[in-house]
Parts: sequence; C-alpha cells; structure tokens
Amino acid sequence: MDDKTFKKITEARIVHLKRLLRAKSTEYAHGDRLSNFKQAANLMQTTPEKALAGMLVKHVVALFDFINELDSNKLRPYTYWNEKISDTQAYLFLLDALIVERINEDASDKSAE
Repeated sequence: MDDKTFKKITEARIVHLKRLLRAKSTEYAHGDRLSNFKQAANLMQTTPEKALAGMLVKHVVALFDFINELDSNKLRPYTYWNEKISDTQAYLFLLDALIVERINEDASDKSAE
C-alpha cells in the first residue's frame, strides 16, 4: 500500500472515531463520560478498567473470528470490520481516559496528605 492511500485510510478512521465517540457519549454518558464503566464496576465488584476490559473483549473476539475466517476465504464486508475496529479503538480511548483520571485522582490524594 502506498503512503498516500495509507494516510487517507488513517485520516478517515480518525474522523469516523471522533464521530463515534461523540454519538456514543449522548447514548451512554450520564454527566460523567466514564459513568457506564464505573456503574458496571460497581455491579461486578471490580474496577472500571476491568469492567471496560470485559466489554472490550467482545469486540476483540469478533475481530479474531473475522481474521480466522480469512483462512476459509471468507471476507466479511468492510462495514463489519469497520464497526469492530472502531469499537475497539473507542474502548482504548476510553481506557486511556480512565487511566488519566485514576492518575490525576492518585496525584490529588497524595497532595492532600
């Protein structure tokens, strides 16, 4: 793949991911952009990061299924790939936000001591 095509794909992916994160925020966020993971963590008696990881696994498993299907010459339409790749990327961005929030809270707690 030439560099121009690769850049076009990555730029389109970034635009799509921004739209997805904005759209999902209205669907899932309730004041706190990370609230679903915190609520899931409470229900599961775990951390928000582990709750997110559990939700992420579903998309990763689907991607592995799609990849393994290539061995049988089954190539799913791009819309399937796009959805799972986008969802996986979105969860990684949300994990990044959870980690940044945790680091900031930890730093705040230490400065209050």
